[in-house]
Amino acid sequence: MLEKEIEALKALGPSARLFGQIMEWKRPGRQRFSTIFPGAHAQWIRTAAVFQRSEDPDFHALGNHMRRIAELSAEMDEMAEDTRQFRRKLREYKRALERQQRVLRRLIERTVPEDGV
Repeated sequence: MLEKEIEALKALGPSARLFGQIMEWKRPGRQRFSTIFPGAHAQWIRTAAVFQRSEDPDFHALGNHMRRIAELSAEMDEMAEDTRQFRRKLREYKRALERQQRVLRRLIERTVPEDGV
């Protein structure tokens, strides 16, 4: 892994945990991550930008998914939940989360030894 990406991952830790808790306890459309926690949201966006500039294809993809998840979350916070457009954004949000998980699994498989030692 590259040094910039490692430093960005270390800095992302608290923001990622907070975002994970919000996703666990709040439904999409009611998360308000960008308005309630602007510092953590800014860190999320900065880290996504670092990853997007990476030459490593997995980090680049991770940055794209992180940015898209943040954008969709903010868009859905402003929409009425009973509209077709909201449901469409919700499906897109779910796909972005699934893709992000696949990329994270690839990164973990690449960096963590098989035997866990």
